[in-house]
Amino acid sequence: MRIGFVTAVKLGLDCLEEIERLGGNLDLLITLDNDTATKKSGRVQLDDFARRTGAPLHKTRHINEPSTIEAIRQAELDYLLVIGWSQLVAPEIFPLVKRALLGMHPTLLPEGRGRAPIPWTILKGLKRSGVSMFELRPEVDSGDIMAIESFDVAPDETA
Repeated sequence: MRIGFVTAVKLGLDCLEEIERLGGNLDLLITLDNDTATKKSGRVQLDDFARRTGAPLHKTRHINEPSTIEAIRQAELDYLLVIGWSQLVAPEIFPLVKRALLGMHPTLLPEGRGRAPIPWTILKGLKRSGVSMFELRPEVDSGDIMAIESFDVAPDETA
């Protein structure tokens, strides 16, 4: 099974490190290029992770750039996980991945869709939240929710 991973945030890096801990291999990592990443709040770098694991690292300004689409095509992926990425995936990418594109969002979908879900959870005073894994489809917000893990939000929680 060949797996690719798209991220530029801590949640994504945490997932990558768990995949590594479990003995999984990654066949392609995609992240923001250094110039674009400086404008992204909470951005993490994947360079050290890629060096340590030997996973190929592709840096991009946008997920739908021709060079990124070509990297996905050449990787011959079964799955592509997209976590903590604010750019929509172009329809032409979906047929390049054999089984599924999966996304993760730090709320109990459909509650909390959109940007800044963690601060909004706190500002709304929600007592419960979670993480949802869902199938990405070319039509935005149309994929099935695959799994949800919920947890209590402490009254003094901070983002």
